[in-house]
Amino acid sequence: MSYSSPYYLFLFLPLVLLIYQLLPSRFRWLALLAASLSFYALGSGKLIVFIIISTLSIYIAGLFLERIQRRHGSAAPNEDRAARKLRRAKEKHLQHIVILIAVLVNFGLLAFLKYYNFFVSEDNLLISAFLHSAQKMSLRKLIIPMGISFYTLEAVAYVTEVARGKTAPEHNYFHLLLFLSFFPTVTEGPICSYADMHESLTAGAPITFERFRRGTLRLLWGCFMKITIADRAGMLVDNVFKQGDSAYGASILLAVLLYTLQLYADFAGCIDIAAGSAELFGIALPENFRQPFAAETVNDFWRRWHITLGAWFRDYVYYPLSLSRPMRRISDFCTRHFGMQRGAMVPTIIALLVTWLGTGLWHGASMKYVAYGLYYFLIILIEILVTDNGRKPGSSAPGAVWWRRARTFLLVSIGMMMFRADSMHSFITMLGHMFQGFSLKILTDGTIRTLGLTRKDVAILIFGIILISWIGHERLKGKEPADMVLQGSIPMAWTVYLCLIALVLIAGAYGPNYSPSDFLYAAY
Repeated sequence: MSYSSPYYLFLFLPLVLLIYQLLPSRFRWLALLAASLSFYALGSGKLIVFIIISTLSIYIAGLFLERIQRRHGSAAPNEDRAARKLRRAKEKHLQHIVILIAVLVNFGLLAFLKYYNFFVSEDNLLISAFLHSAQKMSLRKLIIPMGISFYTLEAVAYVTEVARGKTAPEHNYFHLLLFLSFFPTVTEGPICSYADMHESLTAGAPITFERFRRGTLRLLWGCFMKITIADRAGMLVDNVFKQGDSAYGASILLAVLLYTLQLYADFAGCIDIAAGSAELFGIALPENFRQPFAAETVNDFWRRWHITLGAWFRDYVYYPLSLSRPMRRISDFCTRHFGMQRGAMVPTIIALLVTWLGTGLWHGASMKYVAYGLYYFLIILIEILVTDNGRKPGSSAPGAVWWRRARTFLLVSIGMMMFRADSMHSFITMLGHMFQGFSLKILTDGTIRTLGLTRKDVAILIFGIILISWIGHERLKGKEPADMVLQGSIPMAWTVYLCLIALVLIAGAYGPNYSPSDFLYAAY
C-alpha cells in the first residue's frame, strides 16, 4: 500500500486516526502497533517475521547490555586501580560480544536477503575467469522484506546507543516492535533514533486541531510533490532511459536533470507524507532534507540530502573507524614516513572510502552502486583536499554562488544518472551519447511530446519547479512557508489547503495516459 494511494489516504489513515482517538491514552500506542503491523503485513505478508526477529534480537541484546552494566559497572569497596581497569576491560569485552551478535543477526539477514545473489554472481565471474572447471554457486529466488534497509540501520543504532549509555534499554518488546515497524517510516524512513521517538510513540497524545492542521498541510504538500511533480517527470525519464543506447544528445541531458528533480520530489514527498502522518498523532520525525540544491559543494549537498542516512554512516561508520586504534596506528606510521599533514589525512581517506562504499551498497546490490559510492567518494575527497573541508569555498558574490550551485547540481545529476541507469555499461554509453547530436531544438520541435509530456505537463512541471524553488528560497532566509500559512488567517489557510487538493486532483499524474508509480526509494 503506497502512501500516495487512495487506500492509504482515504481509508487506512482515517481509520487509524479514528480508532486511536477513541481509545484511552494508555492504549493508543497499541493502536499504532496494530496499524503498523497490519500495514507491514499488507505490504510484505509472511515476511513480517524478519522484522519480528530483528526486534527480538535487539530487545535481548539491550537486556544483556543492561545486565552486563549492572554486574560489572559498579565498583567494589576498596577497589584499586588495577582491579578497576580489569573490570572495565571485561565489561567492554562482553559488551562488544553482545553488540557483535546483534549486528551479525541484523546485517546477516540484510546481507542474505538483499546481497546474496549479488555476491554469488560476482564470485561466479571470478570462478569463470580463473577456475574454469570449478562448480559455480547457484542463485536463489529471494524476496526482500519491505523497509529492511531502513529498519536494520535503526536496529543496529539502538543496540549501539544502549552500549554507549546514551539510550536506556527497553524492557517492553512491543515498544521496540512499534519503533521499527511504525507505518509512516517503515518503507523509506527517515531513519530515526529510539531515544528521540520512544516517548512520543507511547505517550498516546490526543489528536488536536493544531496538529491536524499542520499534519494535513504537510501531507498534502507531499502528495503534490509525489503525484503532481515526481510522477509526471518520471514519464519522460522512463521513456529516455528505456531507449538506452539509442538515446542521444539533449534528450539524455533533459532526462538526467528531470530525474534529479523526480528523485527529490519523490523522496522528499514521501518524507513529507510520512512526517505529516506522524504529526497527526503528535509524533515528530527528524528532517531528511534541507534545501539540497542550495549546496555549493557535493560534500555540502550530502549534508542536506537524506540527512538521517548520512548521520547514521557518520556516527556508526565514519567516526568510529577514523578514530579507532588501528587508524591511529596507521596515522602515526604515515606521519613518521610522509609528514604530519599527509599522515593525519590517511584515517580520513580510509574512513571516507569505507563510508561511501557502504552508502553505495546500501542503496542496491550491483556494481553500479559500488561505482556510485566511489564516484561521490572521489569528488568529496577532491573537495576536502582543495577547499575548506568541502564547505562553501570562494567568493560570496551572487554570481560565484550560483555558479557553484549549478556546478554542484550538474555533478550530482551525473551521479543520479548512474543511480538510474540499468547498468554501468548503460550509464557510460548514455553519458557518451549525451554529447552526440546535441541540440536544444528538442525543446520546441515536438520531441518532448514523443517522450511522454504534453504542453500541459511541461507547464505543470515548470510551475512545480518555481514553487519548490520559492519555498526553498524562503527557508534559506529562515522563513517556513507552512508556518506562514498556519499562523495566517483561516480563509488564507483554507485557500492553500483547497489549492493543494485541487492541484493533486486536477494536475496529478494519473488517469488513462499515466501509469501508477511506487515511491522510488521503497525499492532500496
